[in-house]
Amino acid sequence: MANTFKFGNGNWATKEDSVLAYNDENNNFKPLPFDFTRASTATYVDSDGLIKTAKQGEARIDFKDDSKGALKLEPARTNYVTSSESITPFFTTDGTTLTQNYDVSPTGENNSVLLTQNTGSVNQSIYNFGLPTTNGDYSYSFFFRAGTSTNVRLYVANAKSENFNPQTVTAGIVNGVNLNLLFEDYGNGWFRVSTTVTLSGASFNRFLIYPDRDDLGRNIEIFGAQYELGSYATSYIPTEGSAVTRLADSCSNENLNVDYSGDYTLYLEHETLSLTEYNQCQFRQETPISYIFRIGNSINIGTNLYTAANTIGFNKFALSVTSIGSYKFYKNGVLLSSGSGLNANLETIKNDALGMSIKEIKLYNTELTDQELIALTQV
Repeated sequence: MANTFKFGNGNWATKEDSVLAYNDENNNFKPLPFDFTRASTATYVDSDGLIKTAKQGEARIDFKDDSKGALKLEPARTNYVTSSESITPFFTTDGTTLTQNYDVSPTGENNSVLLTQNTGSVNQSIYNFGLPTTNGDYSYSFFFRAGTSTNVRLYVANAKSENFNPQTVTAGIVNGVNLNLLFEDYGNGWFRVSTTVTLSGASFNRFLIYPDRDDLGRNIEIFGAQYELGSYATSYIPTEGSAVTRLADSCSNENLNVDYSGDYTLYLEHETLSLTEYNQCQFRQETPISYIFRIGNSINIGTNLYTAANTIGFNKFALSVTSIGSYKFYKNGVLLSSGSGLNANLETIKNDALGMSIKEIKLYNTELTDQELIALTQV
């Protein structure tokens, strides 16, 4: 059994407009370039744990969740917070004081902001009351590091709010609706909190942060506020004076230059970030176009031979195919489907790659056994 094609698994090589995979069949280690495009800059978490900026056309290998890294692929998004780091003038202060360049932020620069209550004030927040009310999904997020506050409130959309304790990074009192706050650890005491709200017929849409819910002059360190249209918070988009759009990533190999008309096994480990927004990774033959395996909001083997709901997070998939088109499909160590009638000639790997991260792709020049497929996809 030869692992004839490897992509990822900590072995990353990128350059402008390209990401390399490798073919070590017959001990011949040849680079296989994937075309990569993104017509804007974009941020990622580097191996040192800091947020960095990739140039236009430069693929992002993100290390936030794994020391081996994953190819980050995202849809186009716009951060409508026009002053994401200085906070004002997008946010208005109300009974609060902002201390600029307070300490080191998740970028490693001295550009965080200390948000402090003014004692004796009524509301003690920073706010923007003038956000669009068009129906749709809206995601709100910011980075924080615990100061003296214990009961921060995030107030968003049409009067929906939830408190959280930055000391323990836990959600607290619910006001009106549970925001299902998501907390992500960025190291050095920094976390990102985010939430998504669906607006329908709303009369207003707001974004407020209260440093605490008492009158004791408490504070919290903040950075990188983001407000975007979409069903989840994407990677940080810095702004300074105007809204900024990060354009979509796309990565594909349209010609593998290898013969997979015989038995083979395809392995994919990837993260799905949304089940409602379009995202897709596909493997197919080109002439005529025939899909072998597509995964996105749902999973398709061949022409609707098998369809299943995908799940949020990282998952491991393996599709083992014979030259006559019989197949076995495993996910996370479990057989989901088996059958026949699959077009077995694989020619293309294409990530229309919106809302996912790729950790690893492998191709083997044989049909793996059930035991091998279970071991390969076990989580």
